[in-house]
Amino acid sequence: MTGPVHDGPFGEADLIMVISKRETPIDLEEGSPEYAIVHAILDTRERLQITQSELARRTGIDQGDISKLERGHRNPSLKRLKRLADGLGMELRISFIPIEDAALENGEGPVLCLPEEPVEEMD
Repeated sequence: MTGPVHDGPFGEADLIMVISKRETPIDLEEGSPEYAIVHAILDTRERLQITQSELARRTGIDQGDISKLERGHRNPSLKRLKRLADGLGMELRISFIPIEDAALENGEGPVLCLPEEPVEEMD
């Protein structure tokens, strides 16, 4: 947030209250890439205590588009994700992870992998 911070109407206290009462995005499955993107943007914006208008100013993205994105009503392009990351002071990283590895990271899949050939017993 730039400029002086006021405790009066629409000051820092008001901003924190508005942010803490944020609307949960609709139609996003928890754990989905869309859910992760929306929450990464929301969580970072909250941590920085900046408004959608300030993020719009930093990125050149219309505030209404940021609102739609944060509510899960719009999917951003890679170019737009890069601009959002820059505006939030973050680095954008995108990874392709083998499905088996992703399942293990999420606590799914086998806990123990058995060898395909029998193991020799030792005396």
